[in-house]
Amino acid sequence: MAAGFLPRLLLLALLSCGLYFTIVHSRPLVNYLPEDLQSESRLLALFERWNEKHGKHYPSSALKEKQRRFEIFRENLHHIHQHNQKGPSYRLGLTRFADLTNQEFRESKFFGRRKASNPQRLRAIRKDGLQQGTKSCSASELASSFDWRELGVVMPIKDQGSCGSCWAFATISAVESANAISTGDLISLSEQELVSCDGTNYGCDGGDMDLAMGWIVDNGGVDTESAYPYTSTSGDTGYCNYRLLNDKAVSIDGYEDVSSYDEDALLCAASEQPVIVAINGGAYDFQLYSGGVFNGTCPGEPDDLDHAVVVEGWGSQNGAEYWIVRNSWGTDWGSEGYIYMARNTGDEKGTCGINSEPSYPVKLSTTPTPDVSEGPSPSPQPGGEPPPVFPSPPPPPPFVPPPPAPEEQCDIFFSCPAHQTCCCMFECFNVCLIWGCCDYQSAVCCSDHLSCCPSDYPICDVKEGYCLQDYGPGAVAYGIPLQKRTRAKFRNPLSLNDWLPLADQ
Repeated sequence: MAAGFLPRLLLLALLSCGLYFTIVHSRPLVNYLPEDLQSESRLLALFERWNEKHGKHYPSSALKEKQRRFEIFRENLHHIHQHNQKGPSYRLGLTRFADLTNQEFRESKFFGRRKASNPQRLRAIRKDGLQQGTKSCSASELASSFDWRELGVVMPIKDQGSCGSCWAFATISAVESANAISTGDLISLSEQELVSCDGTNYGCDGGDMDLAMGWIVDNGGVDTESAYPYTSTSGDTGYCNYRLLNDKAVSIDGYEDVSSYDEDALLCAASEQPVIVAINGGAYDFQLYSGGVFNGTCPGEPDDLDHAVVVEGWGSQNGAEYWIVRNSWGTDWGSEGYIYMARNTGDEKGTCGINSEPSYPVKLSTTPTPDVSEGPSPSPQPGGEPPPVFPSPPPPPPFVPPPPAPEEQCDIFFSCPAHQTCCCMFECFNVCLIWGCCDYQSAVCCSDHLSCCPSDYPICDVKEGYCLQDYGPGAVAYGIPLQKRTRAKFRNPLSLNDWLPLADQ
């Protein structure tokens, strides 16, 4: 009797209360063609395809905002077209920011570098007894091109969203690479831990990379991205999960500041490991950059360094030398998320101030770094040509799979896989009788009992079939399709021996 008790109860509840279903729509990708500039209808169709690609949905209440975005999009596209017709060293394109004015772009939280009022100065000592910054180096003896990406010591491009957390992403990227060079083990680390827990900085309102590296030293390390995933995409700093602060996947021994306004010093540092740099990232052409060697001007004063990025190598194209610079705006900007910034320009501060304040984390190790002395070496090309070939990195240690994460318990009957969210699919008299699972951590359960949204798209528009964001220009105009819940797992009744006899009575 006990084994059949719950199924009969659920069947009775289903017949008594009923269910409601919605449809989730998929969206195609967009392809840009020059012919789209020829007519209003083609331009509008392009705008619609661009919106679909970038997950932007305008409900009926936001049609005026959609029209305003279209006019900005049109103006930006004309600027892109006029620039590219001149055949410059860099190209512009319909990046993810193509519906923003440059003023909106500059006032957004896509940046986040905030200079410390009283920066710390840690100096790590190498095992050979020399300070990191005193290692001899002659920039003239280095190869004409070098790319740390080819050695497998950098993670794929990440996305800070509309949180001013570039400082955290640049810091974590440099720490990931320093650890990989030192140990041979490339581990994706948690930007969210810095954003939410680093009290020396300001979360989504900005921060300083030296302070962040100092915090990692003081904390004894930083956790993995899988254990402490990024949730601040929409601009919410979030509360620190102090339980995870005790989990240290990777540590560093300190950090080092590279001499300011010294391009040779930056080159020497970048030959040892990827280097964090602060730049002015608010230029109109920077907003729409899509490839080539960027030698454009930057707005404001040269010392207005509002963005943090990482130098991951250098090269040249048609005689134009450049830095390989990693950004944190996803792959829908730049050259797959990268920008190639001109170097040896004659300006001591470098393009957009890139030479002003470089620094890098120090991870003590006896692992030798690659030989980047002068020698024949093909140059990586920003236009997509084959990159240089370097020796293979040292083999990583044997992979030991982590223990499986515990399931998410919805109640005594139902559970969901780890890192998913329990959402009730059917309730009666304020009691949930059937649970569903949403394939997001900390998801928002929509009122239709069948769909859900990620935490960074917290507004459920069930009628339109979208999850919306409440931030940025246009407010709720940013959306992705609602996700349908899946049925939760019904737990094995054998694990309920302590209470099942009560159900027989």
